[in-house]
Amino acid sequence: MPVSVSTFHTINPFSEEIISEYRFESKESLEQKLTAGYQQYLKTKNSSISVRLDGLSSLISILENKKESWSLLATLEMGKPLEEAKHEVEKCIGLCRYFLENAENFLAPEPIPYSKKALITKAPVGIVLGVMPWNYPFWQAFRFAIPAIMAGNTVLLKHAPLVTGCALAIQEAFLESQFPENALQTVVANIDQTHQCIRDERVQRISFTGSNEAGFKIAEAAGAVGKRCVLELGGSDPFIVMADAPLEKVIPQAIKSRFINAGQSCISAKRFIVHSSISEEFTRKLIQEVQKLTVGNPLDSSTKVGPLARKDLQIKVLSQIESAKDSGSQILFQSNTPSHGFFVPLTVFGNVHLNSSIWKEEVFGPVALVKSFDNDEEMLNLANDTVFGLGASIWSENLENAFTLAQRIDAGNVYVNEMMKSDFSLPFGGTKQSGFGKELSKTGMMEFVNLKTSIISPL
Repeated sequence: MPVSVSTFHTINPFSEEIISEYRFESKESLEQKLTAGYQQYLKTKNSSISVRLDGLSSLISILENKKESWSLLATLEMGKPLEEAKHEVEKCIGLCRYFLENAENFLAPEPIPYSKKALITKAPVGIVLGVMPWNYPFWQAFRFAIPAIMAGNTVLLKHAPLVTGCALAIQEAFLESQFPENALQTVVANIDQTHQCIRDERVQRISFTGSNEAGFKIAEAAGAVGKRCVLELGGSDPFIVMADAPLEKVIPQAIKSRFINAGQSCISAKRFIVHSSISEEFTRKLIQEVQKLTVGNPLDSSTKVGPLARKDLQIKVLSQIESAKDSGSQILFQSNTPSHGFFVPLTVFGNVHLNSSIWKEEVFGPVALVKSFDNDEEMLNLANDTVFGLGASIWSENLENAFTLAQRIDAGNVYVNEMMKSDFSLPFGGTKQSGFGKELSKTGMMEFVNLKTSIISPL
């Protein structure tokens, strides 16, 4: 929360106590980081990838040693249960290993069928600016930074203020590794400084994950100076349960998909769309499992759902719940919460009205919506009744039909009989107002290179 023009505090969302105070970059320090990042890029762009592979290998060892301290830091700064934070750090390590094994092949020249010898080569572009969110403070940063750096670029990480400690920890890990000194730098930047970085000619790519409102402004700023960006924005993912789905297998995945990270995930299941023949049973079993979730101190090993990350986020979700009640949507279950901390009660809605805010907007908190359908066309209409298009899942024993239906859902990622997730070996990105461009895998790495067409013709 801003204290003055130049400083801000990070706040523990469970205790509501101040953790640290930080100062935004000065004009001079921001220019120094841009200069250092670009000078390092000029050195790196023509160097052997073996140098970067050595850096990545050393970074993996460092992350293994920091797993406990980083998990604790994420929990203190943004409130996720400690066990979830550990899984996040482990996922970052897995991503590093994936690019250690595959980056060289991904960057290899590719022949093109043509009358002469023709190749697509992949060249780095400059500084890549990452404007990252707080909900997965390590994973979100690593999934753009590692492929960008391994492609030969340098990185400026502009993280969400409330996880500044995590951002600085990432920078420290890179400094401890065998990567060059300025391969990754954290910039503690305000909004104006972020837009200054976007306009700077040394910055050639922008990766943004966050809200639609902020993402559209980033895209507008990047477009004004002719720069490509990757946007991963909000989601209102449907979790579709067909009549033949075995609920004993589906319900545990439904719980995990909706309530992980206290519902603060772009790709969590936001809307349960369930066949009318099993809707009542699904809802009853869902509530039974929700009642078992422990809400409380994220440092306690028994806690499954912690607080939301900020006070204003808590206020917004509580407002969405009240608005839904006022519109006639029915609360079927609501939990108790601790007396302090930025908690939102675990809430299950039934008979959701399609004009209510919780159906139309992304709900970034522990709120489950159940809506029934009678036939495939009604299901598809409900699934696509959103401005978002990030992910979806369909649960059915009829795999052929589920796959066919999946192709009619407006989403960048559709899983059959698995909860929606991001995996470093798979392209990840949305459609409609969920953004554009891809992250992860070879496809995501290509967002941070210049795909250069090279023709070799004899004299």
